[in-house]
Amino acid sequence: KTMYVNDFNAASDDFIGNNFTITQPDKFNDPAMVSASPYIDAPFGTQDIYYLLKFPITLGQNPAYVQWDEMVLVEPGIDAVAFETSKDGGATWIPVFDPYDASAESSWNNLFNKKDADGNSIGEAEPLFMERRFFNILDNPDLNTGDEVLVRFRMTVNDNIHGWGWIIDNLEIQGPTTAIDDELGRNIQVYPNPTNSGNVILKGTLSGVKSNIIITDILGKIVLQDEAPILNNKLQATLNVSSLKNGIYLISVSDNSGVYTSRLIIE
Repeated sequence: KTMYVNDFNAASDDFIGNNFTITQPDKFNDPAMVSASPYIDAPFGTQDIYYLLKFPITLGQNPAYVQWDEMVLVEPGIDAVAFETSKDGGATWIPVFDPYDASAESSWNNLFNKKDADGNSIGEAEPLFMERRFFNILDNPDLNTGDEVLVRFRMTVNDNIHGWGWIIDNLEIQGPTTAIDDELGRNIQVYPNPTNSGNVILKGTLSGVKSNIIITDILGKIVLQDEAPILNNKLQATLNVSSLKNGIYLISVSDNSGVYTSRLIIE
C-alpha cells in the first residue's frame, strides 16, 4: 500500500497488538484508537504495549506527510508514547521522532496532575484537548522514498503511577490530501503555503463574477467556506485560517470554468 486513512468510526481489524482497541471513550461522540484506559502498571518494571498496522506502507516522494489527532495522558518523564517504523519486517524498529508524554501539551499535563490518594492520575481524555500531530515522515534520516515499512504505535509503561492513556483518531498516512495534484496552482496562487500565520491569500485569474472557496479536512468535512468577487477576471481574497489545527487540508476554488483543488498545509 502507498497510503492508509482511517477515522475509526467503523469496525476495523487493520491493527494487531496488545492493550489497544477501537472503541468510543466516555465524553467522545465516536470511536477512536485507544490504549487500555487507565493503562496498567507494568508487572515486571517496564512493559511495551503497541498497535501494529498489519500491512506495510511504501514511502512516497518527499514530502510524505502523516497526521492524526491525539491526546496523551501518560506519566511525564517516566512513561512515553512513540510512532515507529520497521524496514526489516519488525525485527528492529526506528522511532520516527523522540517519544513524548503528557508534558508535550500544557492541557494534557494539567489533566494528568489530577491525582488520587495513591498518586495515580484520574484526569480523563476530552475532545476539547485533542491535538493534531502532523509531520513529514521523511524528515527522519533513516527513512527514504521507496522504503517499505511497517508502522506501529507504542506506549512504554513502568510499575510506578498510571494514567488514562493514549487516544488516536483520524489517522492519515500519505493519504488523499497528501497525494492530490496541484490543480489550483495553474490559475491561482495560495500563499503563504505552508502557513503558520492566521491568514492565507488567494490571488489569480478566474472567469465569472464570483468564486466559491471551500476548505475541507482529510475526511471531506467542510471546515471553512467563503465567497469572493471576481473583478475583471481577477481574484484576490484573504482567508482567516487561525481556527484550523495543524495539518493538511484541501482548498477548492470554483468559477464559471470549473473547480480547482490543491493542498493547504498549516504548520
